[in-house]
Amino acid sequence: MSDSISQKQNFGFEFGTELEASTSLFQRPLYRGTSGNLDFDFAHAVENETHLTWDLGAIMSTLSLGYALGTSTLFNEIKRRPWLSEVKADGSFRELPIPPHGRRWYPVQEIAAQLFQRLQQEIEEVAKPYSQIYLLLSGGLDSRIVAGVVKTLLDQQRLQADVTAVTWGQANSRDVVLAQEVAQQLGFRWQHVVLGAEHVAENIEVGVRLLGATVSPINLHRMNWLVENCESNALVLAGSYGDSVGRSEYSKRTVLELRPMSPVNSWGLIRADLSGAAQQRCQEEITNLFQRAGDVPNYVRYEHQQQGHYMRGKIAQTMSVISVRCPVYQAFTASHVYQYMWSLHPSIRTDDVYRHLLKDLGRQLVNIPWARTNAALDRSRIDRTMMSANYHDYSRWTQEFLKQQLAEQGYENYLSSFEVLSFLDQKRFRDWIGILADPDLNIRTSGTAAQGTYLWLESLRRFSERLGLRIQKIHCTDIPKALPARTRSRTQIRQILSSIPLIRNFSGKIRRTFLRQVSRWRFPIDRNS
Repeated sequence: MSDSISQKQNFGFEFGTELEASTSLFQRPLYRGTSGNLDFDFAHAVENETHLTWDLGAIMSTLSLGYALGTSTLFNEIKRRPWLSEVKADGSFRELPIPPHGRRWYPVQEIAAQLFQRLQQEIEEVAKPYSQIYLLLSGGLDSRIVAGVVKTLLDQQRLQADVTAVTWGQANSRDVVLAQEVAQQLGFRWQHVVLGAEHVAENIEVGVRLLGATVSPINLHRMNWLVENCESNALVLAGSYGDSVGRSEYSKRTVLELRPMSPVNSWGLIRADLSGAAQQRCQEEITNLFQRAGDVPNYVRYEHQQQGHYMRGKIAQTMSVISVRCPVYQAFTASHVYQYMWSLHPSIRTDDVYRHLLKDLGRQLVNIPWARTNAALDRSRIDRTMMSANYHDYSRWTQEFLKQQLAEQGYENYLSSFEVLSFLDQKRFRDWIGILADPDLNIRTSGTAAQGTYLWLESLRRFSERLGLRIQKIHCTDIPKALPARTRSRTQIRQILSSIPLIRNFSGKIRRTFLRQVSRWRFPIDRNS
């Protein structure tokens, strides 16, 4: 935290409880209500308000993107701490300057060595006080690198801790099998936490009780296992920010492939008379962040929006549930780590950095396949076994849960219960639920977006019922022009082609190579630094 606050103040917030500095990319969500009180617990902050009104922008962006933008929350009366900000003495927030991007160019081996050194410094500083560390380990590269760095620090006696690697998912999935291999290679105790259909209902209740329905339960996986089993004085260490910082990749798009965020009225679920106002609120949050950046290239703006909106609004928001039990820290987020990577030319922030870093970590970590491709990053090993590519089956599990609700509560009674969400277009919502519940219709082309949306609305319905009459119904007054409903952002042909791995991977490789070459012409390399 900033030195502007050095002790507990009289507005409901205990300082000195955060691992992250104000300049960290990852910060535990902090909320400020109309009274000026600060609270880590959104549900508790809501309880302190006498009346509440829906923030239509947060509703639209969560329906469309899966998270609220900027400082917005579900309700206009409560604001979230801005990205890269500090808390002032009066409890208000001060936005800090966003660190600059650069165009430096170094040999990839040197970049990997620098990143390795900076990650050691970051993790050592955070983890040194803890004797028990729970390391979130998947079959991905980020958590593998964090695990390798922790092992290096233990071997050098810079850390003295008992480490348990935790992996959730279906037993025969790539993430679980490969994570176990990584843990064994490093000599860590490994804990497999099974993820199944029964955890859909559990995560809805967890999301309502501990997160105030701010994100979809589909993102919680088995985080509740940590809440129930971790010692309160332990540290949970994660690497969710690794792709974005180390390889400049966001949801499988590199920083040069990013486009402006554009929340829409997905599936037409927001009432037509409210959708224009919702879009306007979303645009306000997007514009505010752009203005903070000043005059910078678009790729920089788009990386800011991914960090300031997506990573913060979805990843950090979801993982804050663990903080109810014990501290959680995201590696790669300290200022001396991400500012170094941001100082590099965007075309050199590639998989090659990870390839060299994994080699530097040793212990044959680079030879273990990556869960995404089932091949090692250096192509030294390709796994041909019949492991499942997905560690979950949320499409089927969500449909089973929905059908169970309809059967137990009755079709009409269950759908009528969603009328508490006064922003919903009830007719479109009912039609949409019918599609989700129909086993003969394939909605997998959009991944689990529809399922995640339904589960979020189910959790929001339950949260709203608990709040009762304090949520004011929305009436149409001075509302901007309504927006058309939107269900898909890609044509049917593009969806079919992108579902074929060979075509998707080949076209992506060609596109990225082209964009990197163009970027070196548009943004000349700085070789003088």
